[in-house]
Amino acid sequence: MLDRILSLIENGYSYDEVANELGVTKGVVAGALFRYRNPPKVKPKARKQKTAPSDPGPAIGVPLDQLQGHHCRWPVGHTGVLATFCGRPRRVKSWCAEHSTQGHQP
Repeated sequence: MLDRILSLIENGYSYDEVANELGVTKGVVAGALFRYRNPPKVKPKARKQKTAPSDPGPAIGVPLDQLQGHHCRWPVGHTGVLATFCGRPRRVKSWCAEHSTQGHQP
């Protein structure tokens, strides 16, 4: 359709005449020509620099019944009723920075 629009425009047709010829609206013709004359500019995405995680210190060992919303939920102690969790501040979903890298290894 773009080839036909370009051909008609080169032959002196107006946007309205091209639209009537093709059975579309003037806006379709104008939009097609605009996109043809102004292709999108693709910007390269900036890559995030990976930084080495700083040493956050040892895990705190928070019992299950004392976990709060900001605590890392990486299990570090016993399982079951005596379970303890890292307890450092969360960075990604449920884990601190150190445990999020350990939990997402391929």
